[in-house]
Amino acid sequence: MAKNSSDRNGAASHQFIKQEYGGIPELFYSHTTQAPFERCISCDRALQAPNTQYLVEKAFRNYPDFKTTDVIFEYAMCLSCADQMRKELSLSSLSRIQEFFENRVDFHLRRDQLMQSHSLDAPAWLENCLITGKAQHTLEEYQIYGHFMDNRCVYSFLPYMIGGPAVDEITSLLSEKTLGEIDRFIDENFGLPPELKQPIRDNPIIFV
Repeated sequence: MAKNSSDRNGAASHQFIKQEYGGIPELFYSHTTQAPFERCISCDRALQAPNTQYLVEKAFRNYPDFKTTDVIFEYAMCLSCADQMRKELSLSSLSRIQEFFENRVDFHLRRDQLMQSHSLDAPAWLENCLITGKAQHTLEEYQIYGHFMDNRCVYSFLPYMIGGPAVDEITSLLSEKTLGEIDRFIDENFGLPPELKQPIRDNPIIFV
Protein backbone atom coordinates (compact mmCIF):
# COMPACT_ATOMS: atom_id res chain seq x y z
CA MET A 1 0.00 0.00 0.00
CA ALA A 2 1.46 3.37 -0.98
CA LYS A 3 1.86 6.10 1.61
CA ASN A 4 -0.43 9.07 1.25
CA SER A 5 1.03 12.57 1.03
CA SER A 6 0.63 13.32 4.74
CA ASP A 7 2.48 10.13 5.66
CA ARG A 8 5.32 11.04 3.31
CA ASN A 9 5.49 14.58 4.63
CA GLY A 10 5.40 13.36 8.22
CA ALA A 11 8.19 10.89 7.57
CA ALA A 12 10.30 13.52 5.84
CA SER A 13 9.95 15.93 8.75
CA HIS A 14 11.44 13.33 11.08
CA GLN A 15 14.47 12.42 8.95
CA PHE A 16 16.70 14.94 10.69
CA ILE A 17 17.32 12.10 13.17
CA LYS A 18 18.20 8.61 11.99
CA GLN A 19 15.42 6.06 12.45
CA GLU A 20 15.69 2.51 13.77
CA TYR A 21 12.85 0.01 14.03
CA GLY A 22 11.82 -2.50 16.69
CA GLY A 23 8.71 -4.38 17.70
CA ILE A 24 5.82 -2.55 19.37
CA PRO A 25 6.53 -2.44 23.13
CA GLU A 26 3.70 -3.64 25.35
CA LEU A 27 3.80 -0.24 27.09
CA PHE A 28 2.23 1.13 23.91
CA TYR A 29 -0.46 -1.53 23.65
CA SER A 30 -4.05 -0.48 24.19
CA HIS A 31 -5.00 -0.82 27.86
CA THR A 32 -8.45 -1.91 26.73
CA THR A 33 -7.45 -4.71 24.35
CA GLN A 34 -3.95 -5.54 25.65
CA ALA A 35 -2.82 -5.53 22.02
CA PRO A 36 -1.43 -2.97 19.54
CA PHE A 37 -3.85 -0.24 18.50
CA GLU A 38 -5.69 -1.19 15.33
CA ARG A 39 -7.58 1.96 14.30
CA CYS A 40 -7.00 5.70 14.12
CA ILE A 41 -9.17 7.44 16.69
CA SER A 42 -10.16 10.15 14.18
CA CYS A 43 -10.64 8.49 10.78
CA ASP A 44 -10.79 4.77 11.70
CA ARG A 45 -7.93 4.00 9.34
CA ALA A 46 -6.37 0.54 9.79
CA LEU A 47 -3.05 1.21 11.52
CA GLN A 48 -1.50 -2.22 11.00
CA ALA A 49 -1.64 -1.87 7.20
CA PRO A 50 1.83 -1.90 5.56
CA ASN A 51 3.75 1.41 5.76
CA THR A 52 1.02 3.14 7.77
CA GLN A 53 2.53 5.64 10.20
CA TYR A 54 0.80 6.70 13.39
CA LEU A 55 1.32 8.15 16.86
CA VAL A 56 0.29 6.72 20.22
CA GLU A 57 -0.17 8.81 23.35
CA LYS A 58 -0.99 7.38 26.77
CA ALA A 59 -1.37 9.22 30.09
CA PHE A 60 -0.82 7.51 33.46
CA ARG A 61 -1.29 8.24 37.16
CA ASN A 62 0.91 6.57 39.76
CA TYR A 63 -0.51 5.35 43.06
CA PRO A 64 2.64 4.61 45.10
CA ASP A 65 0.72 3.65 48.25
CA PHE A 66 -0.96 0.87 46.29
CA LYS A 67 2.05 0.18 44.06
CA THR A 68 -0.07 0.48 40.95
CA THR A 69 -0.53 2.72 37.92
CA ASP A 70 -3.76 3.66 36.17
CA VAL A 71 -4.31 4.79 32.56
CA ILE A 72 -5.99 8.22 32.37
CA PHE A 73 -6.47 8.17 28.60
CA GLU A 74 -4.97 6.63 25.49
CA TYR A 75 -5.36 6.92 21.73
CA ALA A 76 -3.65 6.22 18.42
CA MET A 77 -3.81 8.62 15.48
CA CYS A 78 -2.49 8.27 11.95
CA LEU A 79 -0.04 10.91 10.79
CA SER A 80 -2.57 12.30 8.32
CA CYS A 81 -5.02 13.13 11.11
CA ALA A 82 -2.25 14.35 13.42
CA ASP A 83 -1.05 16.74 10.71
CA GLN A 84 -4.61 17.99 10.20
CA MET A 85 -5.07 18.48 13.93
CA ARG A 86 -1.86 20.51 14.15
CA LYS A 87 -3.15 22.75 11.36
CA GLU A 88 -6.23 23.52 13.45
CA LEU A 89 -4.21 24.66 16.46
CA SER A 90 -3.22 28.30 16.80
CA LEU A 91 0.08 29.36 15.24
CA SER A 92 1.07 31.04 18.50
CA SER A 93 0.67 27.77 20.43
CA LEU A 94 2.64 25.77 17.88
CA SER A 95 5.40 28.37 17.83
CA ARG A 96 5.66 28.43 21.64
CA ILE A 97 5.70 24.62 21.87
CA GLN A 98 8.41 24.35 19.20
CA GLU A 99 10.53 26.96 20.97
CA PHE A 100 9.98 25.20 24.29
CA PHE A 101 11.32 21.89 22.99
CA GLU A 102 14.20 23.52 21.11
CA ASN A 103 15.33 25.28 24.29
CA ARG A 104 14.94 22.29 26.60
CA VAL A 105 15.89 19.18 24.63
CA ASP A 106 18.84 18.12 22.48
CA PHE A 107 17.13 15.32 20.55
CA HIS A 108 20.28 14.32 18.66
CA LEU A 109 22.31 13.92 21.84
CA ARG A 110 19.51 12.10 23.62
CA ARG A 111 19.08 9.61 20.80
CA ASP A 112 22.82 8.96 20.49
CA GLN A 113 23.15 8.35 24.22
CA LEU A 114 20.14 6.02 24.38
CA MET A 115 21.19 4.05 21.31
CA GLN A 116 24.67 3.55 22.75
CA SER A 117 23.51 2.52 26.22
CA HIS A 118 20.13 0.88 25.66
CA SER A 119 19.62 0.47 21.90
CA LEU A 120 15.94 -0.34 21.22
CA ASP A 121 14.86 -0.87 24.83
CA ALA A 122 11.66 1.19 25.04
CA PRO A 123 11.35 1.26 28.87
CA ALA A 124 14.80 2.90 29.03
CA TRP A 125 13.68 5.59 26.57
CA LEU A 126 10.67 6.28 28.83
CA GLU A 127 12.44 6.07 32.19
CA ASN A 128 13.01 9.79 32.66
CA CYS A 129 11.00 12.89 31.79
CA LEU A 130 12.19 14.34 28.50
CA ILE A 131 12.09 17.87 29.92
CA THR A 132 13.03 17.65 33.60
CA GLY A 133 14.88 14.33 33.78
CA LYS A 134 12.74 13.18 36.71
CA ALA A 135 12.37 9.41 37.03
CA GLN A 136 9.03 7.94 36.01
CA HIS A 137 8.40 6.24 39.37
CA THR A 138 8.72 9.58 41.21
CA LEU A 139 6.02 11.28 39.14
CA GLU A 140 2.38 11.43 40.16
CA GLU A 141 1.33 11.68 36.50
CA TYR A 142 3.12 11.28 33.19
CA GLN A 143 2.46 10.78 29.50
CA ILE A 144 4.27 8.63 26.95
CA TYR A 145 4.48 9.19 23.21
CA GLY A 146 5.52 6.86 20.41
CA HIS A 147 5.82 6.86 16.63
CA PHE A 148 4.95 3.66 14.77
CA MET A 149 4.90 2.21 11.29
CA ASP A 150 2.41 -0.67 11.00
CA ASN A 151 3.70 -3.26 13.52
CA ARG A 152 7.02 -1.52 14.24
CA CYS A 153 8.11 1.11 16.73
CA VAL A 154 10.17 3.92 15.20
CA TYR A 155 13.12 5.01 17.35
CA SER A 156 14.15 8.53 16.38
CA PHE A 157 13.36 11.51 18.61
CA LEU A 158 10.50 9.36 19.93
CA PRO A 159 9.57 7.47 22.05
CA TYR A 160 9.68 9.68 25.11
CA MET A 161 7.92 10.40 28.40
CA ILE A 162 6.85 13.78 29.79
CA GLY A 163 6.03 14.15 33.49
CA GLY A 164 3.13 16.07 34.95
CA PRO A 165 5.13 19.19 35.94
CA ALA A 166 6.49 19.53 32.39
CA VAL A 167 3.00 18.96 30.96
CA ASP A 168 1.83 21.86 33.14
CA GLU A 169 4.57 24.04 31.63
CA ILE A 170 3.46 23.12 28.12
CA THR A 171 -0.21 23.69 28.97
CA SER A 172 0.61 27.23 30.08
CA LEU A 173 1.88 27.93 26.54
CA LEU A 174 -1.41 27.01 24.86
CA SER A 175 -3.82 29.65 23.63
CA GLU A 176 -7.55 29.56 24.34
CA LYS A 177 -8.09 28.58 20.70
CA THR A 178 -5.81 25.57 21.11
CA LEU A 179 -7.41 24.55 24.40
CA GLY A 180 -10.76 24.81 22.66
CA GLU A 181 -9.57 22.48 19.90
CA ILE A 182 -8.39 20.00 22.53
CA ASP A 183 -11.83 20.15 24.19
CA ARG A 184 -13.46 19.54 20.81
CA PHE A 185 -11.16 16.56 20.18
CA ILE A 186 -12.11 15.10 23.58
CA ASP A 187 -15.84 15.60 22.94
CA GLU A 188 -15.69 14.01 19.49
CA ASN A 189 -13.47 11.05 20.32
CA PHE A 190 -13.94 10.18 23.99
CA GLY A 191 -17.55 11.18 24.60
CA LEU A 192 -17.02 11.71 28.33
CA PRO A 193 -19.24 13.55 30.82
CA PRO A 194 -17.78 16.76 32.31
CA GLU A 195 -16.56 15.11 35.52
CA LEU A 196 -14.47 12.63 33.52
CA LYS A 197 -13.26 15.12 30.90
CA GLN A 198 -11.32 17.18 33.43
CA PRO A 199 -8.45 14.69 33.91
CA ILE A 200 -7.81 14.77 30.16
CA ARG A 201 -8.11 18.58 30.07
CA ASP A 202 -5.56 18.70 32.92
CA ASN A 203 -3.26 16.35 30.98
CA PRO A 204 -3.80 17.78 27.50
CA ILE A 205 -3.26 15.85 24.33
CA ILE A 206 -0.08 17.23 22.81
CA PHE A 207 0.32 16.92 19.04
CA VAL A 208 4.10 16.90 18.65
